[in-house]
Amino acid sequence: MTQIASGAGFRRVQILLLESDKTLSPPSSGGATATEGYHLSGAKALTLNIPEPEKINHSGDDRVFAADVLPPREAVTAEIRTGKTNLTLDAVLSGVSVATIGEMKLMGRGTDQQGEEPQVCILAYRQALDTDPDSATFGARRWVFALIPSARIVPKGGTMEEGGADENAYAVSPTVVTAYPWGHAFTTADEGCTEAQIMWGISDNIPSIAVWEGDGTTTEFTMPSNAASTDKMSVFDPSTGAEPSGLTKAVGALTFSSAPADGAVIICFYEKAA
Repeated sequence: MTQIASGAGFRRVQILLLESDKTLSPPSSGGATATEGYHLSGAKALTLNIPEPEKINHSGDDRVFAADVLPPREAVTAEIRTGKTNLTLDAVLSGVSVATIGEMKLMGRGTDQQGEEPQVCILAYRQALDTDPDSATFGARRWVFALIPSARIVPKGGTMEEGGADENAYAVSPTVVTAYPWGHAFTTADEGCTEAQIMWGISDNIPSIAVWEGDGTTTEFTMPSNAASTDKMSVFDPSTGAEPSGLTKAVGALTFSSAPADGAVIICFYEKAA
């Protein structure tokens, strides 16, 4: 798998709610059907603001005789822009409800719920090409993605102007985490770090996340979309951060030798079939 690719465009944003321990929330009811969270459609741009390091200049004798750097004193922030107004998702992200007046739909902004926004996981991706000059698959389709394990998103709304198309902005505040949203902890052996705000990646196929909840009787859990192969499916029990026991993976389903307990969460981070 290449580690060099050149991206283009901005294809999709997947947003999933998190539990208080920053692992992914299951569907509202258990069983074979997964949740993939919310699709923020009409994606136009994801802008990451990575702060500059703090620069320390040691000076004397009318000159700088040494220069050093420290980590930045600000956190990473981001902004997502879309070409659609989405009251349903904006209300979820703001912790409010969509009200109905007659046949009109309304939601509040600048409410007393500010500061109480839910924590979410964000998976955003763009198409790319393998541009590693030493790759045997040079020029093949790849996907570049950003995984923000935990963040709060504040819908900023759009502007109204003469001749202007609809454009809405979302302020994204990633938090520092020590694990992926499926409970697998960062380690110096694997990630080279034990804390992060954003993970950046390259995949052969479109990346996605699916979440199920056991009901104590279901043994087969249907994939929302077929995986490209079983090798491109990573399944986790978020309570351990490891693959559940008794699991058999197929591109279209996960099958357990015995039913996961009622309330048990199952998470699959996978690459979709073309």
